[in-house]
Amino acid sequence: VLIVEVPNIDDVLVSVYQIQAYLRFYYQKAHLYYFSKRTLTRVLEEAGFNVTIEGIQRYDLSNHIRWMLTGEPGGQGYYSDIFLSSVNASYADALIQAGRQDTLWAIARLKIK
Repeated sequence: VLIVEVPNIDDVLVSVYQIQAYLRFYYQKAHLYYFSKRTLTRVLEEAGFNVTIEGIQRYDLSNHIRWMLTGEPGGQGYYSDIFLSSVNASYADALIQAGRQDTLWAIARLKIK
């Protein structure tokens, strides 16, 4: 079993909002390659695995608004006095349903021949 966690290249901040400061922050040397659900599935299947991939949204609505307003990280929970946890949960669910979450989590099991 192989477990993989990678940033999602289809992250809403990258693919929809296209915040330039975030793009400069996002592309780091720590990540040599970037994957979407489709490309991560393809790579793992070609390597001989059966794959299950789920999306995870680690950062909340406050974080995204702070990126839009300031162009800087550090907004997680910034507006927690305004946004109820249910708002953040709904936002995260919407991003996951749209495939625009920030993180992909893959469980890959080697195919038995």
